[in-house]
Amino acid sequence: MNSVVRFENIYKRYRLWSMSTFTLREEITLFGRRINPYFWFRRSLPREKDKSYFWALNDINFEVKNGEALGIIGANGAGKTTLLKLIAGIIYPTKGKIITVGRLGSVIEMGAGIHGDLTGRENIYLYGSIIGMSRKEIRQKFESIVEFSELGRFIDEPVKYYSAGMEMRLGFSVTIHLNPDILLIDEVLAVGDEKFYHKSLEAMTKIIKSGKTVIFVSHNLASIVSFCNRALLLEKGRIISEGSPQEVILLYQSRLKDTEHLKLQGTGPMKRWGTGDIEIKKVELLQDNQWIQENRTLAGEGWGFRLEYEAQQRIGAPVFGMSIHNSKGEVVYGENNGFREERLSFVKGRGIVVFTTPSLALPAGRYSLTVYVHNLGRGIIYDWHEQAYPFEVVENKPMERVGQLYLVSSWEHQAKENQ
Repeated sequence: MNSVVRFENIYKRYRLWSMSTFTLREEITLFGRRINPYFWFRRSLPREKDKSYFWALNDINFEVKNGEALGIIGANGAGKTTLLKLIAGIIYPTKGKIITVGRLGSVIEMGAGIHGDLTGRENIYLYGSIIGMSRKEIRQKFESIVEFSELGRFIDEPVKYYSAGMEMRLGFSVTIHLNPDILLIDEVLAVGDEKFYHKSLEAMTKIIKSGKTVIFVSHNLASIVSFCNRALLLEKGRIISEGSPQEVILLYQSRLKDTEHLKLQGTGPMKRWGTGDIEIKKVELLQDNQWIQENRTLAGEGWGFRLEYEAQQRIGAPVFGMSIHNSKGEVVYGENNGFREERLSFVKGRGIVVFTTPSLALPAGRYSLTVYVHNLGRGIIYDWHEQAYPFEVVENKPMERVGQLYLVSSWEHQAKENQ
């Protein structure tokens, strides 16, 4: 895969205007940079101890490959949005080199490029033009944009009467219809309802599968794990860690001072992390609602698992989820009660959650189960067991079918009378 985004020794500084006084040299430098963003006087740089400046980003180096989904996490003020704005070309680096290849689409600042006095319809044309769509392209995609945004009859109302969520849906819907090579998404998605949030993730997944690239900034650690294949941790303008989402999130949580966290456990692919506010104590695999002692199950038969948990305090709206991995570690299926909008609320103490399916549509082979519990809205992972429960799928009648799925099916023949 070729790099589509590359940061080389990027620095970004801001002036604290309330503490600033300008010399003639600095005035000339600022005027020059308004004409040319790369206008530069090295001697005009402030001393490191000059409190009228601060460095939002400090010596940032990384690259993003074509087709990757990169998650960027960190505390407020870490530099996440600044990094996205640099990629989008909204702002320029103080020092360093940024290379981007392809058409950019961004949902970074709520309301940027959207005019409150114009209707939703008019803003689709305005915002689409701003981000690089032709009028013909907007006209061709207009109905699809409105349908995705779910604004319906409100599309001809002034945007100033929209809620924050409606405005976000409008901007996001236009952006994904740009068909960008690189899609930049900030935490702006958090203002949408849960249904639209998952709809947006599905849209981004389709973009990735089509060979495009997504860079995703979020405090929602669960969505970073399930959606991204790589992550960066920013802290005070520096990259602290880069790697798999699980490893980066584990480090991030361990650096938070106000919460006790579970330590990494297990060896090989099996890992566990989380805050421990809800702890998964035991997981048993089921075959037709009966415990599977040897963790072997029949293809096409009923399957599931029984999960015992302990909540350290009353927890509102936790989400329990699961994913099944094949022998290569690839996710072949996953879901959680949040997708189904099945709300749960737990009091302090122990309890049981049971997941079942009437037919396990997997071919013979070795698999592993990941289970987790998190709070989607607050972006907290309470307990995550990564590929912690191996099991094997066997068939009643070998070679009775081919392919990647086991479908419970039947053949029926009906003879028609000759006419």
